[in-house]
Amino acid sequence: MLRKSVLALAALLALTGCGSSAASKASGGSSSACTTPLKFTFRLNFVLDDEQVPYYTALDKGWYRDACLDPQIQPGRGSNDTVQLVANGSADLGVADSVSVIAAQAKGLDLTAVGVVYQHNPTALLIRKSVLSADQAAARAPRLTMLYGKTYGAVVQASPFLFWKALAKAQKLDLDQVHQVAISAPGFAEMATGKVDFIATFAPTAPVLEGQGVPLKVLGLEDYGQKAYGLSYIGNSGFLSAHPDAVRAFLRVNRRAVDYTNKNPEEGVRELCKANPAICGDQNALATNVQEQKLTIPLYDNLSSGKPFFCGYAAPWKATQDLLRDAGTITEEPDVAKSLTNRYLDGC
Repeated sequence: MLRKSVLALAALLALTGCGSSAASKASGGSSSACTTPLKFTFRLNFVLDDEQVPYYTALDKGWYRDACLDPQIQPGRGSNDTVQLVANGSADLGVADSVSVIAAQAKGLDLTAVGVVYQHNPTALLIRKSVLSADQAAARAPRLTMLYGKTYGAVVQASPFLFWKALAKAQKLDLDQVHQVAISAPGFAEMATGKVDFIATFAPTAPVLEGQGVPLKVLGLEDYGQKAYGLSYIGNSGFLSAHPDAVRAFLRVNRRAVDYTNKNPEEGVRELCKANPAICGDQNALATNVQEQKLTIPLYDNLSSGKPFFCGYAAPWKATQDLLRDAGTITEEPDVAKSLTNRYLDGC
């Protein structure tokens, strides 16, 4: 209680320094009126890879500082882990796959989605071609019974694991015929060495693994009927209610950063390289990561409505809930009106 009181007082003083002008500064206004940027933790869904390009671009260019914000960006270990940390207050804001957010909300965790980053889910199975027949490797959407006898590398803290479970149930797969082993994120080392035959992860990461000399068969789960939202921004009720202007400013900066890095993908990757030099270890690594960054660009577009980045709507959110319910991951669906909001976004 003492820690919470101290944090609340510090946050109040920070907001006093920044004032309600934080939101306007996010669109490029002067930061001269800001004396104490609001420091808060922003937990990523995963390790530092191309999904994180916009945030490190905004950080390096000073756009958060101009908005009177001082986000402490924390690498993640998977969406399932991130939602737990945001819900219990160990992190203030986060980005996590919507399926992990909904699964946590169904358990009563204190989470609200405040923006949908990826308008559809990019989860896919990445399968080493060397374990497939020529016909299986060539087929667009082969029967998934071809995975029988194969070894699946599971990152159980990550949201694609939930999609894999949902897919297996929907396709009536006998999981006793698939050998599952636990691996650490992202699982590329285990794929490259042949320890596992396939993983479930985001499809745009495939060029990075293929750049390591691992030919892949990529099966998008959307091709098997799984329609769902992708990554979402989340916060707990305490932080959202205490700092609504800061949340709005943070999302404005992120919109600006996404728009900029979508138009300048190589520059964005080079910005991330300052935090994770391995991404630019050599020219091949840089090229494959730029290719991955380009593949993420369509994921942001709200094609169905033509609205700005991050706007989220009840129907696709409900469809995501239905997918989890039908797969048996959740038994009761959270109230959409309490689970997802656009109140911190302009133009939705």
